[in-house]
Amino acid sequence: MDRVNGNRVIAFTYVLVAGLVLLVGRGVAHQILLGTLIFLTGTVVTSAVTSMSALAASFYPTRARATGVAWMLGIGRIGGVAGALVGAALMGLGWQFGSVFSLLAVPALISALALVVMAPRVGESSAQRPESKEVVTPPSVLDQKLG
Repeated sequence: MDRVNGNRVIAFTYVLVAGLVLLVGRGVAHQILLGTLIFLTGTVVTSAVTSMSALAASFYPTRARATGVAWMLGIGRIGGVAGALVGAALMGLGWQFGSVFSLLAVPALISALALVVMAPRVGESSAQRPESKEVVTPPSVLDQKLG
């Protein structure tokens, strides 16, 4: 992500995920095709999600990075659980496998759109942001100096 705009790369990856998810929904009749598509989809989704941690870290100043990335991961996990519950409910309502997978492409497209919208706002990397020059010393070191 150093050579190319990270937002664009990950947004493209999410669009690719949406396309692969749609193809998985359509490839139900052919076992080998379905297995291959599921493998590719899993690989691309994992790449996109893993890259989000590195990209999210660049959105925050150094002091808030761990908290920002942790919140992103936590909300993502809530979405993963909610998505599984919604998918199961839709299957219970009689939706076909292909229809459920077509709906699953929507969050990937929303993610891609959010990354494209966020790109101009981020603009500068965290290394270019002005940071406070104040050095915070851990309490244990202060105690040793005072004692």
